[in-house]
Amino acid sequence: MRLARVSEGGAPKALPVNGGPAARDSGERRIGQAIARCLADLDVRGEAAAPFDRAADVLNGLVPALYRGDADAARAAVLESDLPTREILDVTLRARLAVRGRRRGHRERAERERAADAALRALAEREDPARPEDIDRRRQIATVHRRLLTLLTDGVLTARPDGRLVHANRTAREALGLRLRDLRETPLKGLFAEKADAERLWKAVKADGIFRGREVDLRAATGRTFPVRLAAARAEGPDPRLLVVFRDLTEIRHIRSRLIETEKLGAMAKVAGSVAHEIRNPLNALFLNADLLEEELAESGKLPAAIEETLRVMREEIERLNEIIKNYLSLSKLGHANFERLELNEVVKEFAEEAEEMAGRRKVTLDLRLGRGETTVRGDRNMLRRVLVNLVQNALDVSPPGGRILLATRRLLHRVRLSVRDRGPGLATEALPHLFQPFFSTKERGTGLGLYLCREIVMAHVGEVALRSVKPCGAQATVLLPRWREPVGEESGGAVGAR
Repeated sequence: MRLARVSEGGAPKALPVNGGPAARDSGERRIGQAIARCLADLDVRGEAAAPFDRAADVLNGLVPALYRGDADAARAAVLESDLPTREILDVTLRARLAVRGRRRGHRERAERERAADAALRALAEREDPARPEDIDRRRQIATVHRRLLTLLTDGVLTARPDGRLVHANRTAREALGLRLRDLRETPLKGLFAEKADAERLWKAVKADGIFRGREVDLRAATGRTFPVRLAAARAEGPDPRLLVVFRDLTEIRHIRSRLIETEKLGAMAKVAGSVAHEIRNPLNALFLNADLLEEELAESGKLPAAIEETLRVMREEIERLNEIIKNYLSLSKLGHANFERLELNEVVKEFAEEAEEMAGRRKVTLDLRLGRGETTVRGDRNMLRRVLVNLVQNALDVSPPGGRILLATRRLLHRVRLSVRDRGPGLATEALPHLFQPFFSTKERGTGLGLYLCREIVMAHVGEVALRSVKPCGAQATVLLPRWREPVGEESGGAVGAR
């Protein structure tokens, strides 16, 4: 019997099977045809990674056994092969399809099915001598484990003993900026920002088999470093692995620093609030007496230019101190906000009418553009006015004479946007990360509390605030506040929800 092998030109050529002479029996001819079809399919598609003749050896024993319905011979053909499991499975499935006898009787088809099932069971035993049902159970467990790794919010890495990465779950890949094809090219030690941390991990795992939780810094593929709490353990077995689990602490550290900052400034605001009340009265008296002194000197004709300039500077400094006091008092009142339903368009319109005079003195035009529809929010009227005062004052300070300031609102899907845009010189790139920090100011005589106070008020309203430069010139402050949702409760006094 001879079987066909596909040549480079696509035409089959004779290939001896078992070294015997050409057979004339029709059954053997069909077997040869089945083997030829399997080999041609494998060779054309390029799915047989092993040498062609090794696949032919398997088919020479497997196809006749399947054709005869000989389960023992089919099982032996699989177990005796040295092909990799993946190629064996491909060859077995193709051979089973090739000898499916649609014109045969029910008994012959059943025998061929049993022989094919025996070959597949032998393949499972060849991979793992455990029972097939145990293999299925382990495969199911492995599937569950893979899904759990995908759902975990902690990063999980698997590495070989030499430090080469083998696996990383989705959380780890996103945090480190890795792609699946990059894993084998990325050593585990290269993920640590400090070499000492990596050496400490390897030393602990080598000595005790475990590296207990410790805060370290990892480096992402982009070069960004971020803090994590990391633990590792050695998994023994035929193929040992190093398991690493880490949790990103970036947000936790941010919250921690915010709490410390809030506690410090909260204590300071309490003290400053009480002191501010005591300072305000003397300041008002100073301001009033400066005005009276200027009027008296002017009436008597004894108001030299130098004294007039001195009085002007005094009034400016008193106004500056008064502004600092207002900011401190606003900070002390953050915990006592009076939240109510507000139409933001009305609040902005009322403020714009009052601020128009102040802008006119600076020869700046205030352009008001109110969004359509309801712009209702849950807020404290005085606090939101304070945000408007600080943002518009900043815009006025950088606007040249004849400039324009745009004060606009817009209703979004779930929020309301308030924006203040000027046409000044814009913002320095190096100042952007520090704009909302307390006591940081880009102005020569700024207090450094205005934008910080805006951020605290907006956060108390569960909103967001941002400041950016815009082209071709100027800067824009954007405040996003949640839209008002009417509380909905059952008539029976059930739980109150949101519509």
